[in-house]
Parts: sequence; C-alpha cells; structure tokens
Amino acid sequence: MKIYSVNTKTKQSLIIGSFFLLMTTLIACNKDSITENTENEVGLYFPDNHNTFYDNEIKFAWPDDLSSYKVSIYTWLNYQSDVLVLDTNLTENILYCTLPANEYIAFVSSNTNDTLARGRFSISQLTDLTNYHPSIPLPLTNYFTQSQFFNLHLNVQYFVNSYEIIIKEGVDFYNSQNTLFIDTFHVVDNSYSAHMDTSLYTESVTIPQGIFALETQYSIGVKAINNYSSSNYSTRTISIDDTDPVPSTLNSPINTVPSGTVTFEWEIMPDIGPIQSPVTYILLLSPYPNFTPSHSGYGVGSLDTWDLDLEPGTYYWRIWSRDAAGNDSYSLTNQLIIS
Repeated sequence: MKIYSVNTKTKQSLIIGSFFLLMTTLIACNKDSITENTENEVGLYFPDNHNTFYDNEIKFAWPDDLSSYKVSIYTWLNYQSDVLVLDTNLTENILYCTLPANEYIAFVSSNTNDTLARGRFSISQLTDLTNYHPSIPLPLTNYFTQSQFFNLHLNVQYFVNSYEIIIKEGVDFYNSQNTLFIDTFHVVDNSYSAHMDTSLYTESVTIPQGIFALETQYSIGVKAINNYSSSNYSTRTISIDDTDPVPSTLNSPINTVPSGTVTFEWEIMPDIGPIQSPVTYILLLSPYPNFTPSHSGYGVGSLDTWDLDLEPGTYYWRIWSRDAAGNDSYSLTNQLIIS
C-alpha cells in the first residue's frame, strides 16, 4: 500500500511493529475512542461520503485547522469487525493513499483523538479493457460532413481513466502512415458520483481547427485506458465534402398539361469533387415563382421521377439536391399550367 502527503510525496510504512506497539495503535485508533467527541466534526472535503472509486489511488482532504493530524482508515466489514489498514500522523491536510478494492471508512482526528472529519467510500475492482471497444456515438459510421469544425462524442465509462484519440488521413486506420493528430482526453473524476445511475455519460471532445483541411477521407481511432490495461481502438471514417452537387436538369412536364396525375421527370447529374457524398432529391412545388410564402416539398430519395395528382391552376417546380455532407443546389424553375 502506497501513501504520501501532498508536499513530501514520501512513502510511509504501515504501523505494524511489535505486539505492544500494535495494541497501542489499535487502542488509540479504535472508532469508539476517536468518535467520542464529535462536537466540531465535519465531513471530509474528499472523498464525499459513499463515493465509489475505480482507481486505487485515493486523495483525502479535510479542513486545515491544526498543525498535525492523525488519519485512520478501516475496512468497512461491519461496525464491530472493521480492520485498521492505515494509521499515520501528518502535518498536511491532504493525503494520497493507494488501497486495494474494498469498502472503507476514514477518520481524521486531532492528537487528543477528537474526530475532525470522517468519510465512508469504496474502491471497485479495476476492469480489464483488453477486449473492450470504446463507444463513439458521433461520428456515425461512414460519416460525411462539409464542416472542418468537428466534435467527437465519447460515451465515458466509469472504469476508464483516459482516452487516446488519433486521427489519420485515409480510411485504413491501422495501415495509414499519415498521422495528423494525437491527443489524450483525461477523465476528470472517475468516481462519477453524478452519473452512477447510468454508469456512463457522453463527453464532447473538440478537434482543433485545421485537422480536416482537405476534401478527403479521414479515420479516427479511440482507445480506452485505465491503470490496469488498455482497450482496442474503436474506429470511425469521416469524409470531408464541401462541393455542392451539380444541379439537376428538368425534363418534364413543360408548359400546359391536363389535370389529373402529372409525372415529373428530371436528370440526375454526376457528382464532382474528390468526395462523392450520397445525394437525395426533393421535388419543390409552389403557386409562387419564388416559392414564398409557401411551397410543398416531396422527398423522393434518389429517384428521378415522381407522380402527383394536381388540381387546375398555375404551378412552379424545381429540384433541390442535397448530399449527405450538407451541401446542396437547386435546379432551374419550370412553370406548369394545369388546364
């Protein structure tokens, strides 16, 4: 077990000693004796009562009111059979201590055995991440975007201390040699007292400007790390596409047609640019030539024809082309008279 104060960081030995010294220690640190005077007792600054930790190194902090303190830590089996695992004297009000997985209660007392602070906490067994894959809700698989500004979303798990993030040019993350970005996202508090109902929460990591500078494909790899192990990489592919689709060419109807079912037809033009994002089409129809104040839109997917039943009147129609990256274009507008 490793302990050190915040300033000295020097390892201190557990008080084991001879039988006489051990008995003296247990008597002095018995919970009944150190909790008799609780008039001025406060909670530990850290850990909060009933915290659960997923790291073996724990930070203890309490009000700095005296020149010296005694810290006693017991395993929490039950009130009658707790076992003293640490008893040390300090001049600082902060202590770092490495403990195995278990439930504990900690007491901070004065030299006269008056309890100044206490806190109950537990340390969970560290998780082996060898076969774990981090969860990445955004970007989705085969993600297209026109923006060079991007936030990576991670589902942060309680048993992870940090995440390594690597971005490479190209779709083959493991074989690409052109690494553009490496960073480590550190989980600030892996006790997650505010998130224990779900055991995970989503964290947004901003990718610096300029990483996605070219209209091309990139791969992202994310690896989870704790004090015990590290995971495989979870990967995503991002395609940067900032080129608008080529506007469609309208074929029919032209001018006047009889009332009833009208078939609209247009020509889908080939996409240009280094990245060809999937394109979908929307048929826009309005009684106004500028499509305001109102118009109707019909999502037709990737089709190049659509049937509508129309009443007599004058209409205007065009095709709105929109790709998966968010780029778009509009065709010319045709007038249609239903007689």
